[in-house]
Amino acid sequence: MHQNPAVVSSLCLSLLLHASPVSAAPRSSERVYIGTQGGDGVFVADFDEATGHLSKPSQAIALLRAQWLALNPTAPVLYAVGATPAGRDANGRVYSLAIDPVTGGLKPIGDVDSGGREPTYLSFDPRTNTLFNANYDSGTIAALPVLADGSLGPVAALQQDSGSGPFPVRQAHAIAHCIVLDPSGKYVLVADLGADRVFVYRFDPATRALTPAGSQALPAGSGPRHLVFDPRGKFVYVLTELTAEVHVLAWDGRRGRLRPVQSLSAYPAGSPDEAGAAPESKGGAELHTSPNGRFLYVTLRGKQNSIVAYAIAPRTGRLREIQRLGSGGLSPVGFAFDPTGHWMLVANDGSNAISVMKVDSLTGELQLTDQTAPISKPRDFVFYPN
Repeated sequence: MHQNPAVVSSLCLSLLLHASPVSAAPRSSERVYIGTQGGDGVFVADFDEATGHLSKPSQAIALLRAQWLALNPTAPVLYAVGATPAGRDANGRVYSLAIDPVTGGLKPIGDVDSGGREPTYLSFDPRTNTLFNANYDSGTIAALPVLADGSLGPVAALQQDSGSGPFPVRQAHAIAHCIVLDPSGKYVLVADLGADRVFVYRFDPATRALTPAGSQALPAGSGPRHLVFDPRGKFVYVLTELTAEVHVLAWDGRRGRLRPVQSLSAYPAGSPDEAGAAPESKGGAELHTSPNGRFLYVTLRGKQNSIVAYAIAPRTGRLREIQRLGSGGLSPVGFAFDPTGHWMLVANDGSNAISVMKVDSLTGELQLTDQTAPISKPRDFVFYPN
């Protein structure tokens, strides 16, 4: 959902901004692309960094289940996952979309097989021009080469997660939900909802080969959904979907190993929901660190419809809750910080709207504004200079 999707998306955005020409006057407007869960495709809107105003989104291109996006840092190209009309049993596609710098419109320049069913996550490595993809329903991950014109080549490497969990309705098989490259560029980490594990694969930058390098088990039935690295690359934060827990793992980038440090429920301590809700109803959705690396934020769907903010202890990586705030809608899924770090956009999938939060970068606290924008089933955001 991108930061911004996760650390990789923040890096891509930073590279793009530094590569852009410096204008005579400060720019206060950013274009934002919005991935959606249904069949409406990718939308585009303008965001005013001075006021927090988000314009009404308009359709940039029609695509089926274009719920996750990634930005090319050196070319005006956006990537989106998508389904095919053939249905659930068919492999998905990953689309290359050229950005019109004037109108913000998107034009397809190619698409490739995603390497599995229901592609759900993308992350871009600018060092090797590789786009990584996680396929939810098939439990596979893929490395896709990015060509000189920004389009994609066919799958260069494919791996299959394995395992299952104790809840057969949700965990009958491996479900690759998120794939992120570690800061060294030597490993990719995969949060697998079905297997209750974070898989580690070694990545060869010369050949793009992916090789199994171990895994870290999480509690049975927890359903790992998404993960992010802290800015220093020393800790990994994993959010589980089924039990809505946050797990802090120390990362050894030399050996490709994870070590548990802390786990905590994102639900209010002692609440009936925390103690008694069925795991599949808790609905942990998304997590990101703040641009300054001092805070971690988590969205909760289910009965909570909220965002939880944590302060990060710099030395240990441990978390301390500092705020719990309603998301301004129902079923918040993805969220993203604008390039200034002063605002947060929240995708309220259940109420078909985007809400805007003001961010205090010193305290980490959020403030819900009266800025909202209607859109069907929003899921993910990517900012692009206007």
